[in-house]
Amino acid sequence: MPPLPLPPPDPLAQALVVLGGGDPALVCRGGGTSAPWRYALVPSARNPRALLPLDASAACLRTALAPYAEGAAAPAMRVAARMLQALSRLGLAAPLLRHRLTVGPALPGSALPLHDYLADVLGTRRFVTALRLAPDRPNGKPVVQVSDPQGRPLAYAKFGWEPLTRRLIAAEAAMLATLAPAVAGSPVTVPAVLAAGPWNGLQALVVAPLPAGGRAPARLADIPPEALSALVCALPPRQLRLGQSPFWHRERRRIGTLADHLSAAGAATLTDAARVVEERWGDEPLVFGLGHGDWIPPNMRVQRGGRLVVWDWERAAGDAPLGRDLLQFLQFDQHRRDARPGPRGTRRLQAEAAATLAAQGLEPAHAPLLAILSLIETVLWFAEAREADRAQTEDAGYLALLRHAVDTVA
Repeated sequence: MPPLPLPPPDPLAQALVVLGGGDPALVCRGGGTSAPWRYALVPSARNPRALLPLDASAACLRTALAPYAEGAAAPAMRVAARMLQALSRLGLAAPLLRHRLTVGPALPGSALPLHDYLADVLGTRRFVTALRLAPDRPNGKPVVQVSDPQGRPLAYAKFGWEPLTRRLIAAEAAMLATLAPAVAGSPVTVPAVLAAGPWNGLQALVVAPLPAGGRAPARLADIPPEALSALVCALPPRQLRLGQSPFWHRERRRIGTLADHLSAAGAATLTDAARVVEERWGDEPLVFGLGHGDWIPPNMRVQRGGRLVVWDWERAAGDAPLGRDLLQFLQFDQHRRDARPGPRGTRRLQAEAAATLAAQGLEPAHAPLLAILSLIETVLWFAEAREADRAQTEDAGYLALLRHAVDTVA
């Protein structure tokens, strides 16, 4: 099938593309001819971040709210989701969800194309769907949560419609297929793939739910060392000079292609960072191996017995510098606490990173390099989103972190 016309940079329009199986014309707003589905637009019709099922049990609504109650970036969103979960037990949540969308199949006697696809994958039509939208994230795409009528999760599905999201979803499916046998019997659990591949011009990935329970780690020290070791050993690591590595050659090409999609100041910071890396560390031996690529607390949970469950592997690579994930975790935490830290904050982070690397058997002197490599990757995400014609602004906070990290070693 030829590539689909791109949906506008509107999260609701993207959700309709997914519901319509690549063709929003197959979805009739207002209900259509039969089998209408009613969704609540949360927090509002102007700023939808989720489509929550209204014609489902209170348990289904609580399940749909769970990702926001546990992992929403904004504390106010987490509090609101928890309040709605509590009110749903009393049957009082639905009346508060005032912004609504009714959709149905455009063709008589049919179902929503998304529901037909999921029924084929799951072998049942007894399910409810909720959609999670991420309009502010450079990796953002609708994620469909599928639950049974009692609110038990059955699957999660992602769909890509343009080159960036199709590539990311295909990469995640391939990495999960590689990791499944590699982490079997270890204290690490990754999602099991139920279906993957092209579907009506979209790139689809459907995975089974992960075991429930556990908490997102607040600190790197909360992640069980045995789980980290299992991930390092999942793919054979090897040592190479940075400047000769496939990883750096790939990063250099991406920087050359994507820098023009940043502001002049952002492009200058990015190219200056690449120059400093090559001049200072081009001949430095590094250990390369499995890297998650988005190693932040919202993408993992630590469970009892030292088990680590990890999802969102779309940015993973088998030839990433070991230790870059650790820096990404620390930088995410710093950015959440202070979006515009100064040089003192950068030095404090690198001191913490050096101690963390040493504890993992990695070279602590590589902390400044790994900090820069991690930040280069994050800045490139925003450039990729702009290349894909998304209404995505670059993150000034991460650019400031990169500038400080470069100035610290220059």
